[in-house]
Amino acid sequence: MSLSEFGEGTIKETKQKNKYIQSPGRGLLLFFFIFFLFISCFNNSHAKEIYKTKNFKVKLKGYLKTLWVFIDDNTTDTGYTQNVNRLRLQTDAFYKENLKLRLIYDMEGITGNIVSTPMWSQLKNDQVYSYWDLTSGKYLNSSTYIRHSLYRAYLYYDAKFAQFTLGKQRVAWGVMRFWRPTDMFNPETPLQIEPGERLGIDAIHMSMPLGAGNIEGLYSQSRLPGYNMGAGKYHFTLGEYDIGVIGGKIRENNVAGFTFDGYIGNGGFRGEAARIKPDFKDAYYLWSVGGDYSFKKLTLTLEYLNNGGATGSPIDPFEPNPGLIRTRRKQFVGLSAVYDVTPLIKFNGFVSRDIDGGSTAFSPRINWNYAENVEISIGGVFYNAKPGSEYEGYPTTYLGDIKYYF
Repeated sequence: MSLSEFGEGTIKETKQKNKYIQSPGRGLLLFFFIFFLFISCFNNSHAKEIYKTKNFKVKLKGYLKTLWVFIDDNTTDTGYTQNVNRLRLQTDAFYKENLKLRLIYDMEGITGNIVSTPMWSQLKNDQVYSYWDLTSGKYLNSSTYIRHSLYRAYLYYDAKFAQFTLGKQRVAWGVMRFWRPTDMFNPETPLQIEPGERLGIDAIHMSMPLGAGNIEGLYSQSRLPGYNMGAGKYHFTLGEYDIGVIGGKIRENNVAGFTFDGYIGNGGFRGEAARIKPDFKDAYYLWSVGGDYSFKKLTLTLEYLNNGGATGSPIDPFEPNPGLIRTRRKQFVGLSAVYDVTPLIKFNGFVSRDIDGGSTAFSPRINWNYAENVEISIGGVFYNAKPGSEYEGYPTTYLGDIKYYF
């Protein structure tokens, strides 16, 4: 869930006298993180082999991260703070190279005045629709919350004729950069605060070679009725293009679609389309097309989204995403620019334009590889919106983070 997607109504419910209220526990958590970062930032960041026999080995790696988020609601002159300090540990256990167990464990301390707001009750458990609820948390006080969870927990087996994965995993079927109509299991938005973070799903997944391509099948069981998912995909190559054909039932929606990914000249060209038939509603089409082109230091990406299932009403930012793209308005265009300022510093800029409603979102970021295993990032999300538009009521968000890999 992106904190930059908070709606105006919810923020007004938690208006404070002071614009920013600092957490009493934040400074202590930050001190330990910076201290550990200082003494460790020049170590190698490769996975370490911590145990090995003839047929069995275990590898360990992870990171420490501190993330600051400042939300500025100009309509109420109210500010909200969040500081996330996360330790992530990834353990991979291998048996004879064809059997692997992966566990990714997160321990987090979250501080700031956002912890005491009603919105946090919806944000604190992002596994609400999973079959296994592998997260647990506790309030230490009104501005400090600690939690731990299994971000990934799955068993992978290579049976030669097919590969099988069982457990909490990531399954990514889309090819687009911003909006992925066929990526129905691990939704990600281009404006989210932590790019690349995906919740994962509890599923059994199979991939098997078939002719000149391969076929995939997936089934995900939810502990809530009506939220199960089952789908299949056939992937093959046609000329210079990778083609995918997808079908299944995603949380009471019958879905059929396709993807293509290739080149026109020296530029990338790709697209996705899906026909979605909800229960008791008419079918609609969701599609996106775009491409990218790289210069010496600059890469530009342009995409267009058309959502025939646009609701016309504001989207509740705290309601868990059902996996299908949800928007208030129908048409969007997105443009990103990635520029190498130096070999270690990159500028990432993304602009999303709501064509029908006339609103705009702009997300600039500076990423600095301070050391081989240390990344520093600063940025924000800014909105220019009209009444009734997609981004109406969204507050300005500032952010910064430091990540240390080990």
